[in-house]
Amino acid sequence: MSSSISAKPTLLALILGVCTGLVIYYSQLEFLLAFRDTLEPLGYLWIRALRMVIFPLVISTLIVSILNSSKFASAGKIGVSALMAFIVILCTGGLYSYSLSSFMMGFLPELNMPLNIAVSESTLQLVQNRPPIQFSEWLGSLIPTNPFNALAEGQLLPVIIFTVAFAIALNTAEKAAKETVRYFFEAIYSAMMKLVGWLLIPAPAAIFILAMSFASSMGSDFTSILVYYLIMVCGLLVLATVLLYPIASIFGDTSLQLFTKGVYPSQIVAFTTRSSLASLPALIQGADKELKLDKSVSSLTLPLAVSVFKTNNPISGMCTFLVLGHLFGLDLSVGQTLTFFITMLILSFSSVGIPMGGNAMLGLPAYMAAGIPIEGYLMLKTVDAISDIAKTVVNVTGDMAVATIMNRFYGNKTGSVTEPASLEEKPRAIDLAQQP
Repeated sequence: MSSSISAKPTLLALILGVCTGLVIYYSQLEFLLAFRDTLEPLGYLWIRALRMVIFPLVISTLIVSILNSSKFASAGKIGVSALMAFIVILCTGGLYSYSLSSFMMGFLPELNMPLNIAVSESTLQLVQNRPPIQFSEWLGSLIPTNPFNALAEGQLLPVIIFTVAFAIALNTAEKAAKETVRYFFEAIYSAMMKLVGWLLIPAPAAIFILAMSFASSMGSDFTSILVYYLIMVCGLLVLATVLLYPIASIFGDTSLQLFTKGVYPSQIVAFTTRSSLASLPALIQGADKELKLDKSVSSLTLPLAVSVFKTNNPISGMCTFLVLGHLFGLDLSVGQTLTFFITMLILSFSSVGIPMGGNAMLGLPAYMAAGIPIEGYLMLKTVDAISDIAKTVVNVTGDMAVATIMNRFYGNKTGSVTEPASLEEKPRAIDLAQQP
């Protein structure tokens, strides 16, 4: 049973749901209102089922990913430096997206929608009962005094921090003990992915119900938000792609013209396939033939980048976060914003794996941790299938930029990699191949 579904059925379901909801909104026919009221509980039931699998899925994924990450360390300085470069670019991308998205939010249409008519009652209570806290209180709450209480109370980020610390400590244990725990959590992960696969079977029907509910409550405001959101995300991604050129040129000590020649073939593949993995051969070829990168650098950095580095995540994610805050009339605090970004950054290097058309659901736990109603998140992620092209192009451009920068410092002079990594020997990761 696959844990991913095609974006086409969900996108079609979204369109049908919006059209049906608009008819209900403007006609107010009693039988249509009864039809909506009958189906809405089924959509919210599906939402609760998704929430049910998030914690065990995130915990098992993080532990297995960290226990398997020893392969990165064996790559020596290049692998560690590349990972540091990934983190810097992701953080910079998040700040870039937050700044520009905050500016563009001023052009979003004002909404006259009470929060309680667009989301389920349980979600409403969860959001409204979240008291505002000071930054110092938020910082102190990151370390759970009792991880099991944090788990029971749905505090995702403290649970993630404990899980990461536990997995890192476990990675230093004896091999037999480490392997026993790894096999245990791999079994949990496999079982949860099977469950996710079952939950995704009715996803198009659930998306139809949720879209109908939103559109019937908001009318044309909902369609305006969807269109403007797409424009915002695509604009941010295209601009980020352009900005990566001077970054690669300056920090990679190469000319803009040469970098363009090297990355262009992989961008064409990314544009046509919407797959970073499918772009890997073109990335390697451009690095070798055009940019003349040292093979010990490119053969390690590029497969690693394609596996775990997604430049688009903080850019599109922060935009989605702010739009959803506007959509639900939430006054997003510094703590919520940092909770969202830190959670997303940690999960960017693992596969949470509730994909909807590739791995579009990767960020769901980050929104849950920040208190964002996931009904709206699912709507925006459905139309995100349209922006997948821009996401994949910025991803492969970021991959080549990091490889170029690493070559400046380690090309033709490193002895830490005794044998170039084979393209087939990509770092072990979970369900990453289908990410845009």
